[in-house]
Amino acid sequence: ETWLFGIQVVYLAPIACLTTCVSVAYSDLSPNAKLTIGVLLSIVSTFSSANGILCWLLVLPVLLVVCDWRKPSVPFLIAGWAALCLLSVSIYLYGYRTPEGHPSLTESLNHPVRALAYLAAFLGSPLAPGDGVRRLAAAIPIGVITSILFSVACAYLSARFSDRSLRKRMIGFVAIGAYSLGTGLMVMPARLGFGILHALS
Repeated sequence: ETWLFGIQVVYLAPIACLTTCVSVAYSDLSPNAKLTIGVLLSIVSTFSSANGILCWLLVLPVLLVVCDWRKPSVPFLIAGWAALCLLSVSIYLYGYRTPEGHPSLTESLNHPVRALAYLAAFLGSPLAPGDGVRRLAAAIPIGVITSILFSVACAYLSARFSDRSLRKRMIGFVAIGAYSLGTGLMVMPARLGFGILHALS
């Protein structure tokens, strides 16, 4: 049903681009081929949905950790990636206008507790049983627990970042988890005005 409802493809495309980039990063292709594929899929991701911009932010760290780049080329790689990212995002946002009747984007600043509840519900909703308010009551603690677990995993990686083997094994999973968290952080200020229950949709 999700695939047949065409509009949903824009929500599936960015995570498909990201997971493909991660798979390619761990493949036997040359570093330059991995970089090229990463750039192309990041562009596709950007023009699929607003949260597709996250692909630019998350793929580069994976490529830097997994591929053996020569140290002198790394700053140029980062600068080129950043320039392409800025160009892509600028074109995507050119001429953007907020739709009529859309809630204020500052709603989360005025109601930070509601904003955190929305974010937790958004992150926990795929695992929450039930419907309506019952589902919301389950989604919020699930979102909090999964966020804590993800933070612990990131802290563990940070503490042992010098372990190259661990770093290579974890960075792909961290990128995918960060995509979910980043999407929630982008959706929350844009949709909070619709109410916390909207996080379940």
